[in-house]
Amino acid sequence: LFDIANIKQGIVVLSKQTESEYFWKDNIAAKTVLKEIERKTNIYQQFIQLDNEINNISDFYELALQENDSRALVEIQRNITTFNQNFKKFQLQTLLTGEFDKNDVILNIHPGAGGTESCDWAMMLLRIYQRYFEKNNYKYEIVDILPNEEAGVKNVTLIVSGDYAYGYLKS
Repeated sequence: LFDIANIKQGIVVLSKQTESEYFWKDNIAAKTVLKEIERKTNIYQQFIQLDNEINNISDFYELALQENDSRALVEIQRNITTFNQNFKKFQLQTLLTGEFDKNDVILNIHPGAGGTESCDWAMMLLRIYQRYFEKNNYKYEIVDILPNEEAGVKNVTLIVSGDYAYGYLKS
């Protein structure tokens, strides 16, 4: 499932591209390569961190069994729970392999028919998305907003930036 050697090799190949004297001649292509290096490096570092975590848990478990330490086993259970959460997040990220999943996204919210209540709901939905973006360290910018006369919004457009913004929002 995780071809970590291929990811590491990809980092090396892309890093060598940055050393070329012609690399910065095409600024857009250079930014794309740098973003891909950052994405692959992030995956690689997360994998190494998870590998270290599971090895530490395993070692701690063996020591706790030898010492017959029940308090350590409780701590190990907490560590396993944390590891599982981190692993699921990592696994989901690696499953986002669609062509556009790693890209930024333009998000439009428009309530359609339904009058003031639907416009108010669109405003609540905007707030929910904003909290989600803040919690998950996405940058967002409201580029267009049309408020409703009574309450809520008739239309709002956001640009959302961050790792896998499109992939997470489409799923």
